[in-house]
Amino acid sequence: MKTIRNPKSAIRNSRNPQSAIRNTQSEIEEIPKIELHVHLEGSITPQQLRSLSKKYGTSLAGPDRPDPVAELYRFQTFAEFLNAYKICCQHLQTPEDYAWLAGSLLQRLADEHCVYAEVLLTPSICTRFGLPSDEVIDAVLDRAAGAARSGLMTRWVLDTVRQWGPDPCWQTLETAMRFKNSGVVGICIGGDEASEPARAFRDIFEAAEKAGLHRTAHAGEVGDARSVWQAIEELRAERIGHGIHALEDPKLVEYLIQHNLPLDISITSNFRTGAADTSKTHPIRQIAERGIAFTLNSDDPGLFQTTLQQEWELAAQILGWSAEDFLGLMRKTVQYTFLGEEERKQIARLLM
Repeated sequence: MKTIRNPKSAIRNSRNPQSAIRNTQSEIEEIPKIELHVHLEGSITPQQLRSLSKKYGTSLAGPDRPDPVAELYRFQTFAEFLNAYKICCQHLQTPEDYAWLAGSLLQRLADEHCVYAEVLLTPSICTRFGLPSDEVIDAVLDRAAGAARSGLMTRWVLDTVRQWGPDPCWQTLETAMRFKNSGVVGICIGGDEASEPARAFRDIFEAAEKAGLHRTAHAGEVGDARSVWQAIEELRAERIGHGIHALEDPKLVEYLIQHNLPLDISITSNFRTGAADTSKTHPIRQIAERGIAFTLNSDDPGLFQTTLQQEWELAAQILGWSAEDFLGLMRKTVQYTFLGEEERKQIARLLM
């Protein structure tokens, strides 16, 4: 692992609230970070999409005004976001494209002092667009090995698209099992929560658990609290992607607290997709105040034009947190990773 300055040496004036607020941005830059919810495909920046469009001669490369790429990234609803996501994925046409994108994402995370990341990759998208998913995963894992040599440990969670139904999800599980000893640690379900009930994927997630793979699910993002319950009861999810609408159900809030079941929170994502009301304070404040476990992530940083550092800065503004608070969050986040005990200890040592 790369050498990072002692986190405590980056924390100044943390006992003075006003000084902490003024200094938080610079202080948290140096803190070792953990990212547990970032989609590789969603990391495509506008500049990268323009580059891919020119490479493949798609319509986004044209001289049209207004800029078609800029227009694509101005989505305001979850449906518009899913459409933009699809178009970005259509521009990833070779395993080398995926490796290039992975290298870029992992370098950005390393530059932000991220020491561990669990990255979501959706092999069924590769298959749908005619790419050999195993070759894509091989290429991406090879690039991740290079990042590991420079200090960023990564593991991979294979995501599936809920609206495409159970069959591609079974294929995703089979792929995850093939790569289980090569860096893939779990499976996830994302996409449109309203499209297919969680029960349709229950057998798949049971098989994943039996195979020793971890499970996480997008739920309570644009769906209601019932969606979170279903992810827990039907899929036995170990983390909930987003989950902000869990706050609607007091019994669910109590369950999450009692079972220390974390929500993977992404502030900019929720505002950009309409999952959270931009006229109100982000639900992360209530989540923190009620004592619900959570992690802090960038989700689709390219599409949302954000970074992990920026998400931390937003959280600092909403929560009034100091750098010491973020260091405490990272120490808790270690236990929610899909790592083995020895690897967790390795990451935890960086947070001493």
